[in-house]
Amino acid sequence: MKRIFLVVAILVMMDGNAFAAITVTKTTFESSTKNQMVITLACVAAEDGTFTATQLTESMVGAKYWAVGYYLYEVIAVNPSSGHATVAAAVTIADEDGTSILKTGELALSTSASTVTEATIAKYRGINKKLTVTIGDTGTAANTLTLILKLGK
Repeated sequence: MKRIFLVVAILVMMDGNAFAAITVTKTTFESSTKNQMVITLACVAAEDGTFTATQLTESMVGAKYWAVGYYLYEVIAVNPSSGHATVAAAVTIADEDGTSILKTGELALSTSASTVTEATIAKYRGINKKLTVTIGDTGTAANTLTLILKLGK
């Protein structure tokens, strides 16, 4: 059993994409009436600058956000002072049916350090299925950024 675990661990370490991650660092209801939810995502690229598309599940977010009438009204990308994207990659969000919630062209990452970029959302889009966040290839380094999704009712 230990040998199998070791082999799997080595194979995972050999694949640079295995380390590309999007994790929920904080989920907050901003009002006592629960009419606004803010989801903060810590995003870390693989060594080649690619990210793994990540579905936001109930266990990650802490709520069934898709089942309570929220819509997406704001998305913000925050670059750190170092480790920011070298390519202005697109950020997209789609539901389980593939319907675009944040479309290509509404948010491209900045290539500047310590920059805040806001999505230009053409219209608020209702959420009734789990969302998947996808970030395009950002260059040739293990870039990092924070995405902030604001949902409202």
